[in-house]
Amino acid sequence: MSIPDGEPLVSIYLHGHDLDPAAVSAELRVTATRSGSRGEIIKSPTSDAEGIRKIGFWKITAKSKSLTLSDHLAELRSVFTLPRRKLTSLPGVDDAYLDVYVSATWVADGKTVTRELSASDIEFMAELGLALQFTTSVDVD
Repeated sequence: MSIPDGEPLVSIYLHGHDLDPAAVSAELRVTATRSGSRGEIIKSPTSDAEGIRKIGFWKITAKSKSLTLSDHLAELRSVFTLPRRKLTSLPGVDDAYLDVYVSATWVADGKTVTRELSASDIEFMAELGLALQFTTSVDVD
């Protein structure tokens, strides 16, 4: 997947040894962008290697192309229409977090990029019991 420099990719991830992705989607009434169950055979996208998934996961990713994090959070907030609760209270969910992924190309005359979460974004994350993870990929030009 190619993401333009600086454009964030914002996702909610759930992980659990006994996580059942279909049950999570049914409970939340939200369709995952991607999910998998423990024990599934997984194939490498770059070779013939295979493995067995060790843990279940469920992920929903905002489709927004905005550079503003709050726009991504607003989109995710809009799909969680049921009364909000801590996502780790769902059966089989051991870990829940919001991941903000940003890729960038570093150049000698680089610039500063600022990302901000509003108070309502933080309240939304707290309602769902989400930790916050930042993932950054930097290529040197």
